[in-house]
Parts: sequence; structure tokens; C-alpha cells
Amino acid sequence: MDSSRAQRALASVAALLIYLAAAYVIVGRGLLGDFTGRIVSTSSGRDPSVMIWCLGWFPHAITNHLDPFLSRAVWWPVGINLAWITSIPGAAILAWPITLAFGPVASFNTLSFVALPAAAFTAFLLCRHLTGRNRASIVGGYVFGFAPYFLGHLQSHLVLILAFPIPLAVLLTVRLLEGSIRPRVFAPLMALALAIQIGFSLELFATTTGVGIVALLIGFAVGPEHWRTTVRSVAAPLAASYAIAAVL
Repeated sequence: MDSSRAQRALASVAALLIYLAAAYVIVGRGLLGDFTGRIVSTSSGRDPSVMIWCLGWFPHAITNHLDPFLSRAVWWPVGINLAWITSIPGAAILAWPITLAFGPVASFNTLSFVALPAAAFTAFLLCRHLTGRNRASIVGGYVFGFAPYFLGHLQSHLVLILAFPIPLAVLLTVRLLEGSIRPRVFAPLMALALAIQIGFSLELFATTTGVGIVALLIGFAVGPEHWRTTVRSVAAPLAASYAIAAVL
């Protein structure tokens, strides 16, 4: 048992190091020497400027007791409702210490650097749970986290690459379907993953929810009777997790 746990721990560390090394080759080496002045972006990309402003705005608004979602700091005097745009409040709060110490550009670059290896690592955890194989799961995590989707949006759309909670949400759901996690434990953990994803990207949250519902419905429609019973049994914990996430 101890040997197996040690092997799993070593595989996890190896996977994380591999993903971080890949991120360094793709992103990190281009930022060396000017981490607070140079950004991860295409030369024509405009969305990064919005993301950088949001990374600075939310800490500023919270610190000064301002409404974080209704800002008149831009487009005066009408202002803007940040709940209707890709304002990444969750990422701004997560990167608050970096923003405070080094500024929002450094936060933007840090998030851009860690987004892909984080997504790859959580996908690795999911793959390993499903297959029980470390090496294949390292490959599976890389295929997900460094897919063309992530590499393409890395150039301008930070809001669309902060996706590491998605594999975790799938992993929690799989474990609930297997019965290896209790509903009372599943609901708050799933709610936390959902709330974090909402704070990162409403688009990815909506896509995850839609795909998850379709997957469960397909399993219910085409699976054997015990599948249908299992899918019915997870409906209440899933609903509870979404309710908790809504409150958060």
C-alpha cells in the first residue's frame, strides 16, 4: 500500500514537472527579463488589456469598498456592468497577492503561465482515476491541457483557458457515480469547483454544465438498468452542489 502511494505521488510530481516544463518552453522563456512589462499575447490582441484592467480593478474596488461589478472608472458617466463581460473576478481574487506586489501585468502573465499545466494536471488526475495507469495518464493530461484550443486562446483569451476546475468536476461526478464519495462530501466540493469556474469564465461554466447534462442523459438512455438507477441517484447531490455554488 505504501509503495503504491509512493509511486502515485512520484507520478503526480513527474506529471506536474513535465507540464510546467512545457509551459516554460511555450510561454515562460518569452517573459524572462520583463515579466511586468511584456505580456502573453498576439501583437493585434486587444482582449488582454481588458483582462489586465480587471485583474487590477477587483482588488481596488474591494479594498476601497466600491461596487466591484458596477464600475464608472471606464466609459464615464454611464460606466459598465462587469457581470455582463468577461471580467474574471475569480482570477482577480486568486492573483490578488501578485497584483498587490508586482502589478496586474505580472498577474496576467502568471495566470497565463499556470493555466495550461494546471488544466493538464487535473486532467491527469481524472485519467489516472479512470485507467489506473500513470504514464498513459500523463499523456492524456498533456493532450487536454496543451490542446490546440488552449494554445490558440493562450495568445489573447485568458478567460477561456482557466479551465482546471472542469476535470476536477468530472472526477468528482465519476466518483459519485461509482459510490466512492458520499453525497454530503461531494456537494460542497463540487460547489466549490463550480463557483471557481464561474469566477473564471461563465462561458466555460455553461459549456461544462451543458455537456455534463447531455452525458448523464445519454448514460441514462442507452445504459443498462443499474446505470439508470445510478444516474437518478446523483441528481439530488448535483442539484445541491449547483444551489451551493449559486449562493457562493
